[in-house]
Amino acid sequence: MRKKKRFALFSLLLVGLFGIGTASAFIVNNAATLTHSGEIEGAIVLDWGTENETTAITDLVPSTPQYRKISVAAPQKSANVTLTPTFSAELVNGDGVAEKTVSLRGVKVEFANATWLQSNPPTAISELTVDWTGGTGSPGDWTPSAGGKDNKNNPGASTVTITAATTYWVKITISQEAFNYYADATKNYELSGKLVFSYKAV
Repeated sequence: MRKKKRFALFSLLLVGLFGIGTASAFIVNNAATLTHSGEIEGAIVLDWGTENETTAITDLVPSTPQYRKISVAAPQKSANVTLTPTFSAELVNGDGVAEKTVSLRGVKVEFANATWLQSNPPTAISELTVDWTGGTGSPGDWTPSAGGKDNKNNPGASTVTITAATTYWVKITISQEAFNYYADATKNYELSGKLVFSYKAV
């Protein structure tokens, strides 16, 4: 049996130019600093929450989903701000590999408001699901090429509006067909990329 290919899926958290390791905020009011007082006139403040499990994913196989968790703090905004706080998730291909086409075809990311690891698993939040396992030509008609990125049928970002502090439990899976294709040494595809989360105002 072929050795399982490693799956380098990294969770990259973006809020403006800041990541989860900081007490960062994104303030939309042309402010010169990233702090705010008790009043936030003409501003919206978005912070990541504290319940985050975003370690890299390796050895993703069809029979064993992997689980992560991400949280956002309640948005703060003044009454005259018309921008809407949103949370988004998107699959983005990795950097090119010599003589390989990098792709994330076959991967599905689902979100829930409770842990998936219970006797009665929760229902996935359909608006946030990022599903790159179906659709015309995905993964069905792989076209091997020497290098580059395969973005065919990438579902793009899934987005929901945030009105309160929220924690999402994340389930990541890969289809059997895609796994078999990536594991075939005669093919020119490499499973590589990242799951990008963003919390921003639009």
